[in-house]
Amino acid sequence: MKKNLLCLFMLLFSVVLFTACSDDDPQPIQDGEFDGVYLGTLDVDAGDLGEVNDIPQKIYIFKNGENQLKMQLKKFTYPGIGELGDIELDGIKAVRAGNGCTFTGTGTVTLSPGVCNLDVSGSINDGKLSMNIKVKVAIFNIDVNFDGTKMAADKSSEADILTFTFDNDMVIGEPVIDGTDISFVISDDMTSEQLSTLAPIFTISKGAVVDKQSGVEQDFTQPVVYNVTSEDGIVKKQYTVAVAGKEKEINLNEWTTVKSETSGSKETYETPVGKFGTSNPGLLTINDMISSVELPALEYPVAPVEGKEGKAAQIKTIYTFISYGGMDFNAALNGLIPYVTSGSLFTGSFKTDMGNPLNSTKFGIPFVGEPVTLSGWYKYKPGSVYYDDKNQIVDDKTDECSIYAVLYEEVLDDEGNNIALTGDYKNKEVYIGSSSRIVMRATLENGGEVNDWTEFTASFKLLENKTYDPSKKYYLAVVCASSAEGDYYQGAPGSTLIVDNLKVTSK
Repeated sequence: MKKNLLCLFMLLFSVVLFTACSDDDPQPIQDGEFDGVYLGTLDVDAGDLGEVNDIPQKIYIFKNGENQLKMQLKKFTYPGIGELGDIELDGIKAVRAGNGCTFTGTGTVTLSPGVCNLDVSGSINDGKLSMNIKVKVAIFNIDVNFDGTKMAADKSSEADILTFTFDNDMVIGEPVIDGTDISFVISDDMTSEQLSTLAPIFTISKGAVVDKQSGVEQDFTQPVVYNVTSEDGIVKKQYTVAVAGKEKEINLNEWTTVKSETSGSKETYETPVGKFGTSNPGLLTINDMISSVELPALEYPVAPVEGKEGKAAQIKTIYTFISYGGMDFNAALNGLIPYVTSGSLFTGSFKTDMGNPLNSTKFGIPFVGEPVTLSGWYKYKPGSVYYDDKNQIVDDKTDECSIYAVLYEEVLDDEGNNIALTGDYKNKEVYIGSSSRIVMRATLENGGEVNDWTEFTASFKLLENKTYDPSKKYYLAVVCASSAEGDYYQGAPGSTLIVDNLKVTSK
């Protein structure tokens, strides 16, 4: 009898022990079990900066320890702000849940604004990844939700035109690829009919698709647009191909409306059609932010107005001091928003850099030939009160405008793209006011008040110890600013410069 009871007790104990091991101690995660690339979309809620949904993106998951995962979200981009950097975190704790797993992790990540706190959580089930990422950027909390499906194999996110040529003797030299702009030079003997039947030969990134075929005739009497989409469908680029001429008109007659990509935002601004950068995108970001706390929107620095002939560009300095609940918002953001924002219009592009706003201005477009003069029409009215970069009034100082152009030598980065000059005066080699790459400069002499339309012509002059070499590649930046010291965040709010019929002639 005692022996039977002992056997029964041992049997019950073994069943309980087996059950406890099966139910309470989940099986470890195996190597490669959840590793892979998950393709899906991001919903990003940036609080006062706004909300943007359905952003195509990929997240990479790897096992990097016992029941630990690593995640990567490459080139995290917020519309209106630009690329912030790569979000990467390892040592994420994972726990099996049925055939899937749940995970949580914390850490830090360095994005363009600086070091940010990171908190991730989510689950993987049946090849589907659901994930939440919380990022604290400066004083903002950004909440990111991702839903995606595991891909059989990774696909390329590259969407570039790699080479672009013409098998035609009337096209002089090789076309210049500058970002998404491609320019080429033609013989003076080429007719419009010949220009309208040119057939370019080009190559694109592996796996990418383009809306026009290589070797097919196009009408290049007007700029031609090529739309390239990456293999994974995430990246889309629009290339504009046009003839580079000896006389370049800065055409301000055509403008287009740019709408905010922030969910719920009604903000829009006008921008001239073509390869132009303005300070408007920076104001759009500010307006999206302050609208959420019901502060009135700020005026956009650059806008179309009636000109000498057709439309002209009005360029105005804006007082961007933001006080909310008695708090100096500009100071709280550690200088990311200046107290004074000079209006600026230039050939090039504006790409928001939250970590270094002065680096947002990318000056210059490809230019062939030796420039001789910069000409045009302008009028200017300075604002009444001048502020320095600390929001202090500077007595007895009158604002001045700035109109100038520089020709500078091409220097390529590791990816073969030109390193553009910027407004970052702290980096002398890329600062448009001091770079040693600048070869020639043309400057408006009178930056003071001019009430009526006034014509000007400024000659390009070689800088000391510089020569023009026709075998080299150059970029031309034409810059118009309502405050001459706007690069230093100084100027008089209300200073207004209006320009029209800008033109560069070359030999």
